[in-house]
Amino acid sequence: MPSLYYVKHAFHALNHCVFDNILTTPKFTVRRLRGNYGYCHGNDNECRIELSIRFPSSRLFMEVLAHEMIHQFQWEQLAMMDHGVTFNDMRPLFLPYDIAVW
Repeated sequence: MPSLYYVKHAFHALNHCVFDNILTTPKFTVRRLRGNYGYCHGNDNECRIELSIRFPSSRLFMEVLAHEMIHQFQWEQLAMMDHGVTFNDMRPLFLPYDIAVW
């Protein structure tokens, strides 16, 4: 189970390396999820990232966090979230850190 400390530490590392610290720190929830490892929710005032309490590997945890951080970027910078052009254009930014975003 990833602790909130571990989640926040990983978030800040990726925010610094990939996003040049432009993302605000979202509210994080680590809980049992069915059918997914993570979600990003946005509303007018905040972004919230929910992550599963169970990941089969730390690699998958980082991939899911990176995926949700792209959605957070979309929400904060573009006021939308999808898996279209913007999402796909950002995937290569994680390759230098050996993180595959799907």
